[in-house]
Amino acid sequence: MAAAAQRRCLWAQCATPGPFHNDQALFEHLLEAHKRPSRAIFECKWCGCSFTSPRRYTDHIIRHTDYRPHECTYPGCGKAFSRSFLLTQHVQFHRWAPVAKYACKWAACGASFAEPAGLRAHIEDAHMATAVDGTRCGWAGCRHTLIGAFYHAHIMGHFPACYQPLACTRCEKSFKTDAGLKTHAQQVHGVMLSVLPES
Repeated sequence: MAAAAQRRCLWAQCATPGPFHNDQALFEHLLEAHKRPSRAIFECKWCGCSFTSPRRYTDHIIRHTDYRPHECTYPGCGKAFSRSFLLTQHVQFHRWAPVAKYACKWAACGASFAEPAGLRAHIEDAHMATAVDGTRCGWAGCRHTLIGAFYHAHIMGHFPACYQPLACTRCEKSFKTDAGLKTHAQQVHGVMLSVLPES
């Protein structure tokens, strides 16, 4: 929400520029005090743009505020939108949101994610930061002991086969680990990679 000092009408030569107590009041002021003239082309004297459609006028004016009258009623969402069609599009997300199917199987965790990338970020932030050389891997059923710099590659091995974020820039192949991409680049393309592409 805009600060009170920002809730002022910046329309050129506005007789009542505010300040306004909230964004809705500013929006209502813009609609009432600066009605669209009867002529075919309307120029916004706030920012200087112009358009011809009456609907575009309202859509445009609300952009000069943080007023979001169309709120999502989905439990726990709380998002709000300036235009009703944006809310309609957003609600479709809740109806078709992907099911969280990539579960973290780290001991006593239970978090799950819709995409493998979410699982990777979670494991790196929540579990790998606490992994210590010489301790057991925390993945359920794994008895591997984490040794040196290789524990990262070991943990990546627990990810779903479909998760291959490291793409070769010379062909269509993708890999889970830095080592897999480096080996491929050297054996197939004869290239030694020292710096890996961003994943």
